[in-house]
Amino acid sequence: MNEIVKWVRQWQDAQVNEVKLLVGQAEAENKDRRNRFWEQFGLVFDYTDPSSKTQGISQPMMARLLIPLDASKLQNIEEVELTHYMNSSSAEKTQMRFDLEARERAVKAYSEDMKKIHAKPLRWALVQTVKRLCFK
Repeated sequence: MNEIVKWVRQWQDAQVNEVKLLVGQAEAENKDRRNRFWEQFGLVFDYTDPSSKTQGISQPMMARLLIPLDASKLQNIEEVELTHYMNSSSAEKTQMRFDLEARERAVKAYSEDMKKIHAKPLRWALVQTVKRLCFK
């Protein structure tokens, strides 16, 4: 976006098209980041609900008023080869699937244990007591 802003500023008197922020574009955890992204380039929004800032339209502005970011703010941006990114994302997705399956198995085992405890709570309490007394 910074490159686009720098390029567009060549036409100082050009009218910047409005940017619409829609409710479905941002969840609660990333709404502020989305808004800050656009506002850092100088866009000012009229929000339909100023308290939540979930939806709005940018105010009319000229290209000369856009604010490009300085290079020091861009140091955390890294260019990555697309194939490397795709391979990395695929591997991460596979790992996440394995982790999810392991968690699902753990929840199932825990649920089965809880069913046994609820079915015979006195027996479970007695076994726990004996284990604590015998294995201190």
